[in-house]
Amino acid sequence: MCEDGRLMKKLFRLASMASTLAVLAAAPGAAQTADIRVGIIGTDTSHVTAFTKLLNDKSAPHHVPGARVVAAFKGGSSDVDDSRNRIDRFAAELKDKMGVVFVNTIEELCEKVDAVLLESVDGRPHLAQVRPVFNAKKRVFIDKPFTASYADAKEIVRPRTSRVCRSSARRACVSTTRSSRSKRERQTRRHHRRIYVWA
Repeated sequence: MCEDGRLMKKLFRLASMASTLAVLAAAPGAAQTADIRVGIIGTDTSHVTAFTKLLNDKSAPHHVPGARVVAAFKGGSSDVDDSRNRIDRFAAELKDKMGVVFVNTIEELCEKVDAVLLESVDGRPHLAQVRPVFNAKKRVFIDKPFTASYADAKEIVRPRTSRVCRSSARRACVSTTRSSRSKRERQTRRHHRRIYVWA
């Protein structure tokens, strides 16, 4: 863990949100003077409430201006405990405390937003979930896990009209430098890099 893990986590969260907003800022159809309207796919992770608070709560100490989460699609995987057990709780928090509107389809979500955060905790449906976003020509951030298979990852990043970028939370932590990792960790990281280079 980093020297001051909590501070590093906050700094990384802010840097991640800022870089995500930079990518999403050029979203086609986004008005230059208005906030970018952001939609969420998958409300089965705490990331949805954390990101929404960073964007929507102007009184939050680490508020990131320039975008606002306005709509969400629950998504979820009934065969994954972490998804099934948390989806309604996070969805209720988004709706009741943060005023996010819920829609029944991803296509409907894309009609209401300029950009999308794909947050589903299960990577298996990511390809199917991102296709309507690509068809609507919206910018998208895909949270981890990127996918559950190399074939899906390859399909997501096949040549398109928009650019693809990648990022890793591990790069923000001093304790994950090459000298402090074991050979096994370095091999695992190289494997993930090969997968995530497509992300």
